Amino acid sequence: MRTSTAILISAGVSAIGIAFSHVQHRQRLELGTAELHQNMLADTLRDPDLLELWRTKDETLEKFKRSVGANRQLSFTALKYRLGLLSPETLRVQTDSLMHRRGVREHWEQHQSFRMAEAGSRRDREFLTALAASHQATQELAPPPVG
Repeated sequence: MRTSTAILISAGVSAIGIAFSHVQHRQRLELGTAELHQNMLADTLRDPDLLELWRTKDETLEKFKRSVGANRQLSFTALKYRLGLLSPETLRVQTDSLMHRRGVREHWEQHQSFRMAEAGSRRDREFLTALAASHQATQELAPPPVG
């Protein structure tokens, strides 16, 4: 093997290693951030003072608790998708299941525009698109309001 070929192969292997290391670092940052977020939401649910601090005046305490719980589940599902632990097909199964929960539907209806605005990556937008489609499908199946 010629020296130039060996150098090119070595450079290619090094570049792949650096790229892989960057991906792993990014995933560790996402996991750490997600852990902090999950802990903050759990603390909020347990602490009446935090509940009052974060709750808006137009929300009942029960509705806000459902919203915080929904936020925990949606954030966890979004993380699993971002990390590649869910395929697009299994993501849709999960978002369909989530949208059958009252608190998730209420949370989505109140915070959809904010979540869409803050989506920072293609994977985030794909997650939110699946969530919106699941919400739409749930609305189409809902019986008309009585009265």
